[in-house]
Amino acid sequence: MENIDELLDFNPSDTSAFDSPVTSENNAQSNLFYRPNVKNSTSDDKHYRATIRLIYNPKDFNRSIVERTTYNLKDAQGNFYVDSLLSNGDKSCPIFKAWKQLHYSGKPELEIHTTSGENNWFDRSTRRHILIQVIKDDNKPELNGKFLIWALKKNILTMLDTKFYKPADPKKKVFLLDYLIGPALSLDIAPAKAGEPEFKVDYAASEFDTDIQPIIKTDGTALFSSDEMDLIEKYNEAKMKVIKAKSDEDVAKGNTTIATIKDELRAVFTKAVQYVTDNAPDLIAEGGYHPWSEELNNRVAEWIANVTKGIDPSSIASANPTVAAASQPAAPQAIPTATTDTGENKDDLPF
Repeated sequence: MENIDELLDFNPSDTSAFDSPVTSENNAQSNLFYRPNVKNSTSDDKHYRATIRLIYNPKDFNRSIVERTTYNLKDAQGNFYVDSLLSNGDKSCPIFKAWKQLHYSGKPELEIHTTSGENNWFDRSTRRHILIQVIKDDNKPELNGKFLIWALKKNILTMLDTKFYKPADPKKKVFLLDYLIGPALSLDIAPAKAGEPEFKVDYAASEFDTDIQPIIKTDGTALFSSDEMDLIEKYNEAKMKVIKAKSDEDVAKGNTTIATIKDELRAVFTKAVQYVTDNAPDLIAEGGYHPWSEELNNRVAEWIANVTKGIDPSSIASANPTVAAASQPAAPQAIPTATTDTGENKDDLPF
């Protein structure tokens, strides 16, 4: 497998979709996603505790965190969710262009519908998805061993940033996503405080373990043999020696050890990558942008036609009989937008 050498020397700072802001999730449901919920807690204090492993996307290590931007729109038929091309960094998204037109119109009666609040017509949210393996979840034991997609939370992203991507002290860097030597994440999700909305749960007590946790089989048993585990331990010790080296001699010793076991290690990595590929959902296809169906395209087109005229889209019935049936995403079609776009060249947008 030609990308194994890439993984052995992978630079986590190359991972995409890490420097964008994070906002709330939509309500999409899928059994491919991990959704721990304090309502399902089996502990007396109602905390949701579980042990999971964050891992690389085996199909593209550089896209191990996949961004998905969604609009929650409303028309006379009700609310509907639409994936945005902004998920891919593409600002040609017709809804985004409509937002710019109103936001930079210079007309307060239009601008008010582009900012947060009850008058906002452009309810946008962004999530970052990553692959995980559930090591142990007593709240939902049927998930143990499964590879799933998880929407990263702010606390966890902060830990990823400070421990993995851009640690202040490079000697404290941890290989969090590595299939072999990455640590487990001990989730501890506290319920919302009294008087606060239920969704305001707290991940602050969650932390990465200090020991390594290689991936396991989906049935909960060990994926690697005892000899392979000895090799993994040797690899981890050498990696740590290089990272925490106090001298050039220590670096040389660590690199020499890695060089001597590289062929054996490549075989173990190949086994890990293949196992994840065979058993994990497609992170990009499932966790990223979903193109629109013709029906959804028509519904959005009508929504845009109304908002660009300053008309509340929820106040006017559809003139298109197919619009009411639109609900699911396939390929986007050209959507008419207004003839003027006063914010076309403004990239420093106030989100």
